[in-house]
Amino acid sequence: MSPSRIVAAALAVALAVAAHAGEPSRLTPAAGPVKVGEPFPSFAGFDLRGTLVTSRALFRTRPGAPAEPVVVSFFATWCKPCERHLPELARVAKESGARLVLVDVGDEDPGAVREFLDGLGAKEGVVLADKALAISQRAGVTKALPRTFVLDGAGRVAAVFEHEGDDFEAVLAAELAKIPRAIASAPALPLPPPPAVVPAAAH
Repeated sequence: MSPSRIVAAALAVALAVAAHAGEPSRLTPAAGPVKVGEPFPSFAGFDLRGTLVTSRALFRTRPGAPAEPVVVSFFATWCKPCERHLPELARVAKESGARLVLVDVGDEDPGAVREFLDGLGAKEGVVLADKALAISQRAGVTKALPRTFVLDGAGRVAAVFEHEGDDFEAVLAAELAKIPRAIASAPALPLPPPPAVVPAAAH
């Protein structure tokens, strides 16, 4: 499926999600290739300033070392439900000490994405520009936005949000509180090398 068709499908689903905004948040054990208890797919991408960010760097841990949870959330500037949930994500990440990774799906102008986030007061975390939808496709995010994943410090999936409702902020905080902040005995999760990415100049 082409990027334009994926974005169009995601927009249609986002509108449907907005119509059910009053429903409670729902968690799911799996979303596409992403399953609770398994490693999150490795990824690499550029942030809005053109700096390369990799999942390997985010989840670099040693046994017994402090390991902050990571929240990975996919959004877009045209996603109406995202306008409400992005500030909630920022607040929970700041209060819990979790690392926040926001993946912008399909927008072409990094400046417009930054302006969108600043306007919402969502200034926490790393923001990746996924223009070609490479990260989205690896995570199985092809339809509904927003889509949020909660990971432990070693990159294992702890929770997957199927729907982000009115109670999203409280439910997200509760899921993060369940995650230990240190990996006491298990070795660090082996991560495959990230996929190849094109130089920032090509963006």
